[in-house]
Amino acid sequence: MFWDLERAYAQIKSAIKGIEGPINAGFGLSDSLALGIYDSLKELGRSNPDLTLVGINADPLALAAIVNGNMAATVETSAEKMGEQVRRNGDPGLLSASLCHLNII
Repeated sequence: MFWDLERAYAQIKSAIKGIEGPINAGFGLSDSLALGIYDSLKELGRSNPDLTLVGINADPLALAAIVNGNMAATVETSAEKMGEQVRRNGDPGLLSASLCHLNII
């Protein structure tokens, strides 16, 4: 297993505890991690109405969080297109940013 959401959540909370002052922005390398930032801030009593939170994947929970005002945006990615591009290029480091579309609701 590459990562575990519960372990990541504990690490997010630990990092937040080490930050003084308000947290105005957060970026998760997945929507699950972005929502983990939101949940951690809320649990620690550090919620900020000015928080700008962005994730990646455009998963249904993130889209609902955008509609509810808990996230600002998510970047939609296509695993199929990324896999095809890696196959063609032979190097995942050469993925094109053009495969991503920013969804802001």
